[in-house]
Amino acid sequence: MASCVSRAAALAAASLLSVACRKVVDALPPDAGKFERSRLWNYPDERWDDPESQKEARLQFVWATPDEKSTSIFSVKLDGTDLRRVVGPELLYSGEAKTLEETPLRSPDRRYVACAGENAQARQLRYVVDLKTRLVRTIPTTTSPGDMRWTPDSRRVLFVDDDKLWQYEVDSSTVTPLPAMAWPGRYAVDGGRRFLSVREHSVVMRDQSGKVIKVVDMPYQMNADLAVSDDGRYVAIDQVPFVVVDLENPGKPVFSNPGHFTYPVFAPGGGTLFFFGYYLGALDIASGEVKELARLPGPWAPSSTTALAPVRRS
Repeated sequence: MASCVSRAAALAAASLLSVACRKVVDALPPDAGKFERSRLWNYPDERWDDPESQKEARLQFVWATPDEKSTSIFSVKLDGTDLRRVVGPELLYSGEAKTLEETPLRSPDRRYVACAGENAQARQLRYVVDLKTRLVRTIPTTTSPGDMRWTPDSRRVLFVDDDKLWQYEVDSSTVTPLPAMAWPGRYAVDGGRRFLSVREHSVVMRDQSGKVIKVVDMPYQMNADLAVSDDGRYVAIDQVPFVVVDLENPGKPVFSNPGHFTYPVFAPGGGTLFFFGYYLGALDIASGEVKELARLPGPWAPSSTTALAPVRRS
C-alpha cells in the first residue's frame, strides 16, 4: 500500500511539472528567436527574495523547455514540486555571453547567479546575473572559465584565472588578485572550515590556512564528475557503476548502482543525494532507497545541478 501511495505521489508530481502554468496554447514557431522564452511551457518565475521560498532549500539546474532553442536556469523544491524559472534566455544572454558552458552558481542570498560561457566570437568569459536589477555584468580578466565560489556575504566571487586567484567585487564590478592560499581546495566543507581537493586517486583535506589535514587514498577514478556533502564525509562519483563513498571507509562504497545518476548533488545536511537520469531522483544515503520525484518533458535533459541552502537571516 505504501509503495502505491509513493508511486502515485511521484506520478502526480511529474504531471504537475508537465502542465504547470501553461497560459498560452501555442508553441514557439520554427522562426522564433534563439533567446525567446516559451509561451507554451510558461513556468512561473522564481522570486529570489520571497521570504517563504528562502526558508526552504531548493535544487537549481540548467534546462530548456521542449520548444526553446537556448537553456534557462530553473529550480524546484527538494520534493520535486514547484518548478520555477530562475532566469530565462531573454535575460541570461542579454549581455556579452551567448552560451552557458559551466554550472551556474547562486549567491548565498540568491540574488546573483555567477555564470561562465562564450560570447558571439567564441571567447570564454564569466558573467554575473543580478536578479534584482535584471542586469548582466561581464567579469573582466577571463581566459579560462572554471571553478568559481561565492563568499558567504554574497558580495564577492572568487575564481582562478591564468593560475592566479582573483576576487570580483559585485558592488563595484572590480577585480583584484588574492594570495593563492586563499583557495585551499575546490570544495568548501564544514561551513568553510575545511577544504577538499581531488587528485587522480586520492582526496586531500586542508584547513583554512592550506595545511594538509588528511590524505585519503581512493580506489576509484577521481577525474569524473563529483559531488561532496557539505560536512565533507561523503563523495559521489559519476562513473560506471555510480558510487557514493564514505571517506571514513573508502574501500567499500555505501551505494553502488550501474544506472544513470548524472549531475549528482547533496542536499544541505548531506543525508540525501539528488540526481538526474531519466527523471529527477533522490537517494537516501542511510537506507540506500532511491525515489523518483518528477520527470521533465523532453527532449532536452537537465544538467548542472546545484543545491540552494535556506537563506540565513542576519
